[in-house]
Amino acid sequence: MNTITTSTQQYTAKNTMTNTLLAIAAILTCLFWASAVQASSYERYERNREEVKVYGAIDSMPNAGLTGKWVVGGRQVEVTDRTRIKEKHGRADIGRYVEVEGFRDGNILVAYEVEVERNREYRSDRNREEVKMYGTVEAMPQGTLNGVWRVNGRDITVDRSTRIKEKYGKIEVGAYVEVEGNYSGNNFIAYKIESERSRRR
Repeated sequence: MNTITTSTQQYTAKNTMTNTLLAIAAILTCLFWASAVQASSYERYERNREEVKVYGAIDSMPNAGLTGKWVVGGRQVEVTDRTRIKEKHGRADIGRYVEVEGFRDGNILVAYEVEVERNREYRSDRNREEVKMYGTVEAMPQGTLNGVWRVNGRDITVDRSTRIKEKYGKIEVGAYVEVEGNYSGNNFIAYKIESERSRRR
């Protein structure tokens, strides 16, 4: 009788351990795939991201605290609890001139940094916007660099004033590049295109 009880207990313990190990393996597998998906999403963001930098005066801010909807130079800006607020040159307040860095989410600029700048009341470009994008060159004009390029599905206008920098390789179809410029209506005008390291492709 004792032999049967001992065998049953050993079987139960072994079965419990096996189930525990299987559960741990399942959890580790889920964590691995979640990390892989997150890394893949981050890689796509890194390869195809578009960064926006806006300069302008603060038109409005939330009534309480800094988190929430701002308007800077007439543009809607979303400030989150992750946004860095840099106030070396003064306190962020209505009327202060700031530089905002972030990315577009529809018509809203989600800020990851807001920096108070020195007052620039007489600047003609005080409400300017700069855009930096990264991606793969999909099409270029034949026989010339001037004209319309396509980078990650976006049409980009290149002219004689655009600086072409090929420090990390020849810029051609398939090359991974950084493009700086701004929008004129729906048209993106590039003022610099630079080849990037192949590891980012």
